[in-house]
Amino acid sequence: DCTNQCPPYWTEPILQQKQTLVYPTSAFVSLKCPYNAKSKVKITWFKDEQIFSPRIFLVDNIYLNISKITMYEAGMYTCIIENSLRKISRSFPLILQGRSLDRPAFISKSTNVTRYEGDNVTFECLFYSDSSPFVQWFAQQKSIKNIHKNEQQNELEFFKEYNPHTMSEDEVELLTIKRLQQNDTGVYLCRVLNEYDFNDLIHQLTVLPDSERPLLLQNISSNRQHYISSRLSDELIILIGCIIGILLFAFIFFLIYHFRNEKSLQQTLLATRILATRGISNLKNNQLYRNNCHRFQTEGTISTIISSYYDNQCEFSRENLAVGYLIGKGAFVFVY
Repeated sequence: DCTNQCPPYWTEPILQQKQTLVYPTSAFVSLKCPYNAKSKVKITWFKDEQIFSPRIFLVDNIYLNISKITMYEAGMYTCIIENSLRKISRSFPLILQGRSLDRPAFISKSTNVTRYEGDNVTFECLFYSDSSPFVQWFAQQKSIKNIHKNEQQNELEFFKEYNPHTMSEDEVELLTIKRLQQNDTGVYLCRVLNEYDFNDLIHQLTVLPDSERPLLLQNISSNRQHYISSRLSDELIILIGCIIGILLFAFIFFLIYHFRNEKSLQQTLLATRILATRGISNLKNNQLYRNNCHRFQTEGTISTIISSYYDNQCEFSRENLAVGYLIGKGAFVFVY
């Protein structure tokens, strides 16, 4: 009876006391302890019999969520739920399968970017690592004097690093520089380290004077300039799509117009055939029709088109015709 108070209990059946979980590294893992209780309860998570209070992992009531899990997170996880009436627990042996004990592998590609003074730029450093990574950004910038002299500068200056206490891993994978100046020209290096090795990803940046900006972009704000440059290919695709759509619409309209005219012509010829064949049907009882009707070859005129709808054409000599004698109704007559 849980009307007033109720000890904690599992809302989903436990198949076994210890549920083994196997995940690949870098996966998203969600450990679940589904319970219900009437009075207030306390939830405590343990990892390898030690209280587990992560800073960057999310504890959401009955869930312990771990994103981009690494080999260091493998172990025995236990959730303990208790109130004044009862204490229950569930354990999860978490096994992780790494791809290899190797240095980090990059998902992002190196870039060579050209911008103008006042623009913004963002570099990506997306990677995969089987073990816990550490990210650093370095810059090899050239002064304006060195740019004109084409001097090489090999020293890398520390620019930014991943601090797990103040930022997430996603934040350090992006490097954004706002309101660029010419002295920002240079090489920007993303270095990812793990316990086995490190790997570098290089981005080249060239900053041109604002006076060299194309006329099309001179009167546009700096925020819009980056947007236009990044969206130029998309706008071109949209333009090509619109042109194809217009041509397709014109072609469909032409087909509709053509078939409507053809249908109208067929209806006209069909009406002509009906009139003509009715006239010929009236000739069947006429002695002249039985004796003198045969296939009659016409020349390349409108009669050639109409003749395709005739059963027969008849030719009568003048000496066999009498004035006032009905030949047939609705028939066409050619007089020679």
